[in-house]
Amino acid sequence: MNKWTKVHSHGWLAVQGLDMKGNAEELHSCVKEYIECPKGLKGPQGGEVANVHAVLITALKAMVSQLMCQSITNAHVDKVD
Repeated sequence: MNKWTKVHSHGWLAVQGLDMKGNAEELHSCVKEYIECPKGLKGPQGGEVANVHAVLITALKAMVSQLMCQSITNAHVDKVD
């Protein structure tokens, strides 16, 4: 999670059905707070089926684009982390 970008944090919050407004630092802080909370997530989990499908399709597209590369570089590995 330390290497997460705004996109990663935004995606995690979206999947959890939580507020996704803010800059990269604010979103990262919010994600960290939820992950480190001893009682677990404070907000609802999941979301509407249409939203889950949209997130799943986006993740699958990203995965396929990574798999279709002719060679894997350190930049690819860093992007996946």
